[in-house]
Amino acid sequence: MSSILKIENLNYKNILNDLNLTLKDKKINILVGSNSSGKTTLVKAILNLINYTGSIIFMDELIDKKNKKGFIKNIGVISDFSELISDNVFENLLIPLINLDIDIDSAKQMIYQLSKKLDIEDLLFKNTNELSYLEKKMVLLSKSVLNEPKLIIIDDSLEVLDSYYRNKFLNYIQSLKKSTILFITNDSKYFYLAHNIFFIKNGKIIHELNKKNMFDDEKLYLKNGSTLPFEVELSNKLKSYDLVDDIYVDFSELVNKIWK
Repeated sequence: MSSILKIENLNYKNILNDLNLTLKDKKINILVGSNSSGKTTLVKAILNLINYTGSIIFMDELIDKKNKKGFIKNIGVISDFSELISDNVFENLLIPLINLDIDIDSAKQMIYQLSKKLDIEDLLFKNTNELSYLEKKMVLLSKSVLNEPKLIIIDDSLEVLDSYYRNKFLNYIQSLKKSTILFITNDSKYFYLAHNIFFIKNGKIIHELNKKNMFDDEKLYLKNGSTLPFEVELSNKLKSYDLVDDIYVDFSELVNKIWK
């Protein structure tokens, strides 16, 4: 299975217009687009929450109402419409796993392992009304990725997290070797994560970039409500003075190169 998600001729009202998109398996993909470009509506279509026309093929099967339960267990969604389902943090994490027919001992082990990786062990036995907004967000993030789903959709700003927990979460999703990520963001500081970047405008995918040409066209980012990462802009300037000979997306690597 070279592609995990294939979308063909997707239409919905005047929001999605013959949209085509293919996500390769086990890759990190970023979707960039200005407000009202169709980003969140696309997520709703993938989750079968709207009556679209066209086809969405996930794990080689056509998504429709009949098999919705079968594919939804393989998709984790982090979005503004994610919510807690119980007053107890541990139950919020346990119940979805039980619903996936995971035995309770295995489910508990999965929860403890992930909470340790994300450093939220102290939250597990709290009541949800005792949590700060940041803590609730970490619980929702954990709930969405706990079973290491085949496809993880992040349609949500991570800016509510402090840098410590944001880095914890980003490091975790990068470590998932069997998951494909669709990260919807215009924030250039996350672009270093991507294997592919897709640009959406007026309900269509208008450009696709990969590692080789990801930062060749600054105007493309500006037209779509984003910018090049700071490290890339700085690399370009330093390159013009022959101080570096490549483009860097990691600031520490860029500093080390200059220092040498």
